[in-house]
Amino acid sequence: MDRQRWSLVRAAFERAVSLDSSELGAYLSELRATDADLAGEVESLLAEDARTSAFVDRGAEELISLRRSETAPPGGQLHAGERSASQDRAGREGERVGPYVLRSLIGRGGMGAVYLAERVEGDFEQRVALKLIKSGYDSADVHARFLAERQILARLDHPNIARLLDGGITEGGEPWFALEYVDGLPITDYCDEAALAPEARLDLFRTTCSAVQYAHANLVIHRDLKPSNILVTDDGTVKLLDFGIAKMLDPDEADPAGLQTRTGVRVLTPRYASPEQLRGDPVTTASDIYGLGILLYRLLTGRDPHEPDDTTDRSTLEREIQETMPSAPSDAATGQAASAQGISLDRLRHKLRGDLDAIVLKALRKEPVRRYPSVPELSEDVLRYLDGMPVSARPDEWSYRARKFVGRHRAAVSGAAAAALLLIGFGVAMAAQATRIARERDIASTERAKAEQVADFLVDVFEANDPNEARGVEMTAGQILARGRDKVRDELASEPEVQAAVLDAIGRVYRSLAEYDSAQASLEAAREIREQSLGTDHPDYARSLTLLGELARRRGDLDEAIRLNTEALALNVRHHGAWSEEVALSLSNLGVARHDAGDNEATDSLYRQSLAIREDLLEPDDPALATTLNNIGSLLNDEAEYDSAAAVYGRVLEIRLAKLGEDHLETAIAYNNLATTHELAGHFQRADSLYRRSLHIRRKLLDDRHPDVLVVLNNLGGLMLRSGRAAEAVPLYEEIIAIRRESPQEAFALAIPLNNVGQAYVRLERYEDAVVAFRESYELLLTELDDDHPTLTYPLSGMAAALSGMGDVEAAEAAYRTALDIRVKAYDGAHPSVAFTMDQLGTLYAEEGRSAEAEPLLEDALALRRELLEPDHPEIANSLQGLALLRLNQGRPEDAEPLLREGLEIRLAKMEPGSVEIATIRAALGRSLTQLDRVDEAEPLLTEAYEALEAALGAEAATTRRSAGFLRDLYERQGDEERAARYAALAR
Repeated sequence: MDRQRWSLVRAAFERAVSLDSSELGAYLSELRATDADLAGEVESLLAEDARTSAFVDRGAEELISLRRSETAPPGGQLHAGERSASQDRAGREGERVGPYVLRSLIGRGGMGAVYLAERVEGDFEQRVALKLIKSGYDSADVHARFLAERQILARLDHPNIARLLDGGITEGGEPWFALEYVDGLPITDYCDEAALAPEARLDLFRTTCSAVQYAHANLVIHRDLKPSNILVTDDGTVKLLDFGIAKMLDPDEADPAGLQTRTGVRVLTPRYASPEQLRGDPVTTASDIYGLGILLYRLLTGRDPHEPDDTTDRSTLEREIQETMPSAPSDAATGQAASAQGISLDRLRHKLRGDLDAIVLKALRKEPVRRYPSVPELSEDVLRYLDGMPVSARPDEWSYRARKFVGRHRAAVSGAAAAALLLIGFGVAMAAQATRIARERDIASTERAKAEQVADFLVDVFEANDPNEARGVEMTAGQILARGRDKVRDELASEPEVQAAVLDAIGRVYRSLAEYDSAQASLEAAREIREQSLGTDHPDYARSLTLLGELARRRGDLDEAIRLNTEALALNVRHHGAWSEEVALSLSNLGVARHDAGDNEATDSLYRQSLAIREDLLEPDDPALATTLNNIGSLLNDEAEYDSAAAVYGRVLEIRLAKLGEDHLETAIAYNNLATTHELAGHFQRADSLYRRSLHIRRKLLDDRHPDVLVVLNNLGGLMLRSGRAAEAVPLYEEIIAIRRESPQEAFALAIPLNNVGQAYVRLERYEDAVVAFRESYELLLTELDDDHPTLTYPLSGMAAALSGMGDVEAAEAAYRTALDIRVKAYDGAHPSVAFTMDQLGTLYAEEGRSAEAEPLLEDALALRRELLEPDHPEIANSLQGLALLRLNQGRPEDAEPLLREGLEIRLAKMEPGSVEIATIRAALGRSLTQLDRVDEAEPLLTEAYEALEAALGAEAATTRRSAGFLRDLYERQGDEERAARYAALAR
């Protein structure tokens, strides 16, 4: 290898060893794509590195690639004083450096190695962290940067910054310096191990801010604020470490060699870098504020704001950091993070929602000027949150400040509701007086217009409580709305048109709050007023019918919803003409009701008519047009036209973001529906992100128990179920069910989560629980639907799977047959749900040895899924596994193996590594290899499958025992009687 090639290999290797595991895979993939030979050399060196050394990386991962100086001798020879890589890591223990002896390597980075060292001169003992330039990094540039770090540390004297104790040059010409040795954990690990509550974490964060601010006051920017560079000792002392890539703000003093302004060298850790660092823009204190934002995000949510997965390459990660705002912490928080903080996930999200979301996201703004101007202002906002004071990151609105005041002084504000009622009463009186005077004096139309504006203002007062208008501000108490409604009915009795308009507004607010009985009372009162004053043949009466029809649909009374919307459509055609926006709205609303009732053919016609009118009358970005498009997308999903549905929903989201903004319930609906489409198409990561975006908006605007919040929670549970995370789905569903039971009249709304939790129970082999859930779901649906409605097939199929698990094959077969007949009839045989039931019934037959009945069902199911779904959709893996099981039962393992390998590949790409689904197909593949006498290949597959199933389901689960039986068969073939007997006992 010539000198130039060796220099390239060495630089690539040093960069690779400085990356953490999540970044290394992406880097090697990128390297393989550009230079496969170079990647091979680096991987070989990494393998040798793993065999010859063990070290703990304390976070000095300066990512730097520097060539040797031009005076380096040819042939890749070592300079005088250099050592080999293995010597640098393990061979320097016992070496004397200044007054210290090196004891062990405790960390290293791109250019420096850090050793635990002990002082051997003087009359006192002292342990230090001694940093040396790593061998091979002897260029003038590296020396200058190393000495700059020492200079930076020399000027920093703060109790929460590791102190510089000593420094010098070795006999071999290597600069070194000794730091205070910190025996502690990274701040995130410390918080988790101590199970610190969010408030205690915020206190430690503020201490970190103090250290960073001290550095800034001394003209130093850290530029690498990640958890491993912030240690906490056993007594809770925070210590900021590693100024290896720090920058001094006084360039003349700090950078005599001009290192800070050099182009082409970005010294950083990508996932913890600010957008401007990645762009190569000038770095200011705003970059450390961004780094503190990442730290705070991690402390509160248990994850990074931009957390790469195994498939994320570096360029994608850097682009996401520069362009995409992360999810709000309240959406990103994980159950594991909540457990580590000693609270429930719901409680953690409640704490994060609002002020802490705003604080973290302000610190993480892409534009430096939109972040906190300084670290003290960030720290002060955290303190204000802890003290219950308004934070600067939130809009300075009266309602927000008032709510914070109430939170601090609850006992002193019992009279506040009376003030709100006085305001409402004043508005009502003003409206009545203005309209009365206008009529009595027969004033000109301009004066009457003013009176109408006053009435409009009153409507706005009530509509300000609508979640779409309040934008996250807590709603006015329900009793204030109720009393306001009474005052409107009493004091506007002589002004029926204004009275009805105000009652409509109150009804819509109640509907948004899911207080349907109150909404019904207000809207029905408005309808009665209009019937008495205007008659039933009036366009305003049609408005009442429309609002009541939407409420009936939300309450699950579909027959009433269809009737009311049909009457409203007829009135609107008569008064506005067939080609009008009012008619388009009625067509759309009637279509939604028909769709909910399962009449897809009528729904399609209604939606298309509405779309034609709106595309002709409205601008292309009108929100009303988006409403009809949204409805069409839902129909396309039902018809498995996922690409078309995604395109339609994408347009809906674009319109709503442009016209309504992010924080609007209609925008949340668009995110949710686009997520559903991606989930159905098997794009689980995209679906997860979109669901969480929708959930964040709804939780910001609505109460956590609101039905619209529960809908997204239900959908997230379904996504977890599809991606093999059944255990995580169960508590979500059970929470929804408990809330839904509080409104027993909502039969359909309760039936859905009951069905879904039943599916999760089946995955976890809780078959008796599953049967109970499915039976209740089915009976609830029968109160709303005909007995051949396709929705009934969901609990029917689930119940069949549970019965099969319990061993009641006859009952399971009957349930599957009923479900299949309904689905074939409803979808003309061409729908993924048809394939689903065919697969389940075929698998049941295969397990019972009824191959002649199983084979056509399983083959047809696979063909149908390949026709309707993406090639890597997990449901295809289900069909592959079912058909492979049949082949194994037929004694054809050679035909089963390729099916199982394809299915395993799909599931590994789409599902969580420890999921039951991956384990079962891995076990089946191991079984097929055992039958093919390829036991060396089969053993690791079967062992890994058994361990995953035991962890997920327990040793007593039937699926786990079956997997143990496969291992028993393998060891019997090998003649290993001891292990065969052990697994026979586990299989029993």
